[in-house]
Amino acid sequence: MSEQIGEKRQLENVVEDNNKKIKTENNEQHSEPEESLREIDVGITEYLYKDIDGFNGTIKQRYSDFVVNEVTKDNEIVILKDKGFKQPEKKKQEVDPSQKVDKRASLKEERSTFELNAEVKAELSKIIGEEDVNNIVDKVYKNFEIYETTKTFDNKEERTSIHQLIRKGFNNELESRTNNNNSFKLLNGNSKNQRIGKQQLIESQKDANGVENFGYGPSKQFIHFTLYKENKETMDACNLLARLLKVPTKTLGIAGTKDKRGITCQKVSLETRMGLSRVNALNRTLKGLCIGSYEFKDTGLKLGDLNGNKFTIALRNVSLNKEQKISGPKLEEALNKILSQSCEKLMDTGFINYFGMQRFGSFSIPTYEIGKKILKDDYKGACDLLLSNQKNIDSKTLESRICWEATRDAKEALKLMPRRNVAEYTILSYLATKSKSSETNDYSKDDYFTAILKIPRNLRLIYIHSYQSYIWNLAASHRISKFGLKTIPGDLVISKQEEVSVVDEDNFEIEDVAKNNFVRAKAITQEDIDSGKYTIFDIILPTPGFDISYPEHMLEFYKEIMLKDGLSPLEMIRKVKEFSLPGSYRNILGKPMNMTFKILNYMNENDDLLNSDLEILNNNTALKNGRQYSKNKLTQFAISDEQSSKNVFAKDHKVAVILEFKLNTSSYATMLLRELLKVETSRNGDLITPK
Repeated sequence: MSEQIGEKRQLENVVEDNNKKIKTENNEQHSEPEESLREIDVGITEYLYKDIDGFNGTIKQRYSDFVVNEVTKDNEIVILKDKGFKQPEKKKQEVDPSQKVDKRASLKEERSTFELNAEVKAELSKIIGEEDVNNIVDKVYKNFEIYETTKTFDNKEERTSIHQLIRKGFNNELESRTNNNNSFKLLNGNSKNQRIGKQQLIESQKDANGVENFGYGPSKQFIHFTLYKENKETMDACNLLARLLKVPTKTLGIAGTKDKRGITCQKVSLETRMGLSRVNALNRTLKGLCIGSYEFKDTGLKLGDLNGNKFTIALRNVSLNKEQKISGPKLEEALNKILSQSCEKLMDTGFINYFGMQRFGSFSIPTYEIGKKILKDDYKGACDLLLSNQKNIDSKTLESRICWEATRDAKEALKLMPRRNVAEYTILSYLATKSKSSETNDYSKDDYFTAILKIPRNLRLIYIHSYQSYIWNLAASHRISKFGLKTIPGDLVISKQEEVSVVDEDNFEIEDVAKNNFVRAKAITQEDIDSGKYTIFDIILPTPGFDISYPEHMLEFYKEIMLKDGLSPLEMIRKVKEFSLPGSYRNILGKPMNMTFKILNYMNENDDLLNSDLEILNNNTALKNGRQYSKNKLTQFAISDEQSSKNVFAKDHKVAVILEFKLNTSSYATMLLRELLKVETSRNGDLITPK
């Protein structure tokens, strides 16, 4: 879905409208839901600077208009530099038919004088008996028979020892199999099932220069690689890779999740002992994904192992926020002035680091409302909100929601609910196994409680974290509107941050957050302020929790706003451990680095504006190898400066703005765009028109 950003909003009415909204929510008197959430609904109300005009444009008209490259801890921008390596083809040895001999007969003759290593024979005889050892040598190894041991071995360690000794004593040329009764079957291996020794495997995977793993060096515990993806969720991509490799998803490590609607590059680690060739072969079957740039490392990636992200964003159909209609070079000149001032201001002043709209869901009822119910132990209410017939929902769930609303029959509603709607389907699946009370004609409180707990952990945590984010947004708006950008005594800054052993597996977040840091905050004094030690960029606000501090001058606001929700910022411990929120800290302001812009003129609605890493790699490889390539796909921009200059004078030409910038972790690019364009960023508000 693309989003047309419309005329500049009336800033002076925002705070008043938001106060009305808060009052309605706090009294639990919900009016008929609008078709979609607006910024005002989630506490996003303030701008840092209003003296520079914004402009209109279309964001994410095509997913290729939004490119994200992860920035590693070493400040390396992750790009797709290669698609792995070309695996050498195994050379088939041609044998002259006249010289063919009976291979088995030859081997029998060769093995006729074989003597089993005395040490191995002694160890094997201790476990399986001397008679069986002799039979394995004579019948199996020398005469190619199949033999089963007379003894059985229930001890797993004994069975492991037998396998190891057979491999060692017979040069990996025999195959040992454990039968259902724990006896052993011994037979000669063939080219398909014969085990390859470790050294043989290493030798077979050396490059022309004798370097292991096709030139990538010695194996270590983890393979790191670059993951390129198009229009896919990070976890969906990881699940697919795990399924193809036949390993648990938890063996894949990531530093952060990336937007679905876009083209993104990030690092992934794989804890494995499998050969690199098996990983490299994935590109043969992947669609919308590509992997490459392999490295062997001793440690894997965990959430937060990054220094941010580099964004390259194309805004299409750009026009000014003014009644006068100008185009051509005059429009470009006006845009250039606005963008020059705005980019400089953003890098100097920053933007309010709000949790963006995607944090609160896309339905009419925001995720924080469900989280509020859960935190109030109203599990029935949470289930009802999730299953309610809202205005803005997945249309394929409508019949199920109507059925639930009319009958409260989980079995019937379940038949109509698509499996892909995980939370709703999970709730109905559990309730369908329970009986309703004859007195209330409804399921019990415990049934609803268990139904919520059946929702996958990462998903159910979204709801309560969303409530924390909602309160944080309200607090940030209050802090900025009341105190502006000056630091005041009592403001909080990070005082200590150290590693702890516990890692939170909550990795659903759109933005990247290090979950394994133990953070403490301190209140600054007037002396600190006078010393110039801290600036507004150091100031943090907490999300509500039991293990954080609140700024003295903000505590009453937290209490007041949460009291109207029936909650308290000082009472965040719950009976259910995972619903007990420790809280966290978030910088009030975000600030882009290395922000640049480019104005491009194009002709057709679907003209390519940005080239992906994969397109650039493919076309440069083709150029290098003398194959056919596209000249306009060799660099980041699909339209050259020369062509853009020609287009500006053409009739009905269109204008695009390309923005490049780096953001630290835990900041939303959409909130930067909001400050730059001075517009509403929600999907279906009256200032946004879906195309």
